Amino acid sequence: MSKKKPEKEGFQTTEIVEEKTLGVELQEARKARLLTIEEAERVTKIRKKYLLALEKNNFSALPPGTFGRGLLSTYAKFLGISTHRFADIFPQKGHGKLLSSAPAKKFVISPRTFVWLGVIILGLVVFSYIIFQVAAFSVPPKLTLVRPAQNAQISSDQVVVEGQTDISAEVFINGEPVKTDLEGRFREQVNLSSGQNILKITARSRLGKETIVERIVVAK
Repeated sequence: MSKKKPEKEGFQTTEIVEEKTLGVELQEARKARLLTIEEAERVTKIRKKYLLALEKNNFSALPPGTFGRGLLSTYAKFLGISTHRFADIFPQKGHGKLLSSAPAKKFVISPRTFVWLGVIILGLVVFSYIIFQVAAFSVPPKLTLVRPAQNAQISSDQVVVEGQTDISAEVFINGEPVKTDLEGRFREQVNLSSGQNILKITARSRLGKETIVERIVVAK
């Protein structure tokens, strides 16, 4: 604030009056009551370091939130200072002015966050794929035999063996390897002996797990 003094001999002077901060106001009120800081501590039950922080406008040294506002309100009321200015508002750090409650921190998604999220998702995909592959190799392969039928009567010395298995499995007929296509299908002609023949069809995974189907074929 400033006050103008009467003009003298063509000159105008201005008296500068510094506005008191809240801390200064608290300190002056205590001294006006002829109280030491220790006596104020004993009466108010507020620790000396907090009283000194209030009087020095060092509000960052006070407990945060409601507790800090409570200390300020209690000390002001004890000194007879009106609390209507800061009953629901906490002062700014280092000033005797007022400050509303601190705004909540906003969560900001940065490009770096997207990178880490992508890495995590990729890791989960790779991990899931590995688990799937291990599970697939740890069980015997599927084996479906289309023909011949069980106990088939064949008037020939050959029979067609046809079926399908897993794409990664190997197929054997009576111990002899058989080629499969990209979808695991196979078709092979097998020589028969006169009378009853036992055909043993085996599908074997990379881990050595096997599925076996047997067919009895009678050649006339």
